Amino acid sequence: MTTQSNVIQIDSESEQDTDEGEHLRPKNVGHSSLNRYAPTNTTRELRNASPATPVHLSPLPTFQHSPQGPSTLSDEDLPTIRLPESAPQRSEALKISKKEQRKAAAEAKRLQQDRQREERAAAKQTKDIARVRQAFSNAEESGTFRLHQVELVVSPQLFNTTTRKDVLSHVRTLFPHQICCSDFDLHNLVTWRTKTNSPSLSSGPSNQQSKNASMCLAVFSGIEYWNMMMNRSPGGSLFSVAQELLTRRQGDRIFYAIYGIEAECKRRRNLAARQGSKAPVVTLQAVQDSYTALYMDYGIRTQAFVNASDAGKYILELTNAIVDKPYYHQDDFLDASLAYRDARKKLSNRSTVISLQEVTALQGTNLARQTGSGDEEYGQNPDVAHGQEDTTFLVPIMRSEGSLDLGYMYLAFLALVPRMSFEKAISIRRAYPTFSHLQEAFSRCSTLEERHSLLANLRYEPNNRRFGPALSKALAIVFTSSDWHAPFRL
Repeated sequence: MTTQSNVIQIDSESEQDTDEGEHLRPKNVGHSSLNRYAPTNTTRELRNASPATPVHLSPLPTFQHSPQGPSTLSDEDLPTIRLPESAPQRSEALKISKKEQRKAAAEAKRLQQDRQREERAAAKQTKDIARVRQAFSNAEESGTFRLHQVELVVSPQLFNTTTRKDVLSHVRTLFPHQICCSDFDLHNLVTWRTKTNSPSLSSGPSNQQSKNASMCLAVFSGIEYWNMMMNRSPGGSLFSVAQELLTRRQGDRIFYAIYGIEAECKRRRNLAARQGSKAPVVTLQAVQDSYTALYMDYGIRTQAFVNASDAGKYILELTNAIVDKPYYHQDDFLDASLAYRDARKKLSNRSTVISLQEVTALQGTNLARQTGSGDEEYGQNPDVAHGQEDTTFLVPIMRSEGSLDLGYMYLAFLALVPRMSFEKAISIRRAYPTFSHLQEAFSRCSTLEERHSLLANLRYEPNNRRFGPALSKALAIVFTSSDWHAPFRL
């Protein structure tokens, strides 16, 4: 058996190869095309070479013939060919990679901002805890103040569900040992109890007095408030619950804290869209109207929150205010008055002199409008020093004993007019000191247009601006109209 050789002998003088080459040349082509097949110098050298030059070729791949069928190639035997990407494909891939990089950078920035926000909130909470505890320690060591401890009294119903536990989560961080439960006749109530200790010395015991704060907070979820509005609550309707609260908590200021009412209204609206007219709908406008009705008829102020956590922060703010209130000194009382601080800042560069009576007159009137009460808010509190009065738990102000005069009533009446600011009321009182002076000025006007423009050119501080025709006309209608049932419009 002979072995097949991979060496092929090429004879340059073989006429058979030449004839075959001539036979393969194309016919009827031009001269330029024939030059492509003309023998080159390399070809002539190979033909003129005397010995036959062997050319070694690489061995051919061997295939194994399968007895079941023809020979086949596997995928591993075939070479992998990667086609080069085109320019548009490379550009598109580059755009996608840049977009992903920007998205990743934005996500990292958002996470960093969230971490910074959480760190600031934790730092603020730690600062509040340190501030309140320092106030407690300072009051205990000092002999000028008495130590006031605050207990948060809540209904057991606030601990029933998971969502209501979030209401008191923020309060527990600040007052872990000052929360106690009490079985109220009405559920969802939060009140405060203050315990007063005299400055204790090591030689003898201290006297302790307990007093309930004259304030009550009712916490409702959005579902509970919606059921009360629709008369579906087992505790009664919205106004019956308010009346019962006023009856059982006589002398207390009552507040409502409602969380999740907007989400509940949205859920009911979507439910009505799916079920047609079967599900009743309560709009947000109707909810806001119920807030107004509660305030006008029962004097109950309502605060709405997105979730239970925000309602818990509101309870924490009220607790902080009750804790800080007994430690206001007389000078701190003046600095804590927002109206006095704002007026003093605006008129600091002017020669205008502002008296404390003028500031507290408007501030007291605004407070009476907010709480729905009047002179009863200015009753004497035995826990407050002489000359200081417990007007509000948020903005404490000071009023002297002789400030309740006709000038005070004049400013209080002017403050009820819409768009009437503190500076405008002061300028009116300086131009027309009493009611009679202003009414006499209106009566001297011969025409209606002159009466409406009487106060239009009156100037007020701090920018020496004019009142304008709209406010002047409104004041003229208030002081000269004989129909007290006419609607008031600016």
